[in-house]
Amino acid sequence: PTKGLIMNPEDHSFDMFNEIELAISDKLSESLYHTFIHNLIRTNTIKTVNIIRETSWLAADLFEDNSVYFVYIDAGHLYEQIKRDILAWYPKVKIGGVIAGHDFMGFEGVYRAVTELLPGAIAYEHDQCSWFYRKIA
Repeated sequence: PTKGLIMNPEDHSFDMFNEIELAISDKLSESLYHTFIHNLIRTNTIKTVNIIRETSWLAADLFEDNSVYFVYIDAGHLYEQIKRDILAWYPKVKIGGVIAGHDFMGFEGVYRAVTELLPGAIAYEHDQCSWFYRKIA
């Protein structure tokens, strides 16, 4: 089954496919967490979700290499933070899959880590804030 991941505002990754596994850091406020659960129940998606409350780079260890098609990172904006997330998640993405993220043009640390670790990453034309990279090998 396809796996996906959603992370907290400090350590995001996102993937939506058939089976979804969510990782949410314990740093999320309980109020936000309860709202999240309420929304899953309201949309009748609670049974398709496995919630893992963990930080992004540690949650990556729960996934096998080459097991996800899409990861979206919207995490810390410092170079070392985004570098850590990319290095943790890149091996998890299948060949032909996509690793993507946010804040490409707005934060020097994000831009630097993405361009150093994923040469050829492309900014989305509509806002230049999101980036994506297709894993080819």
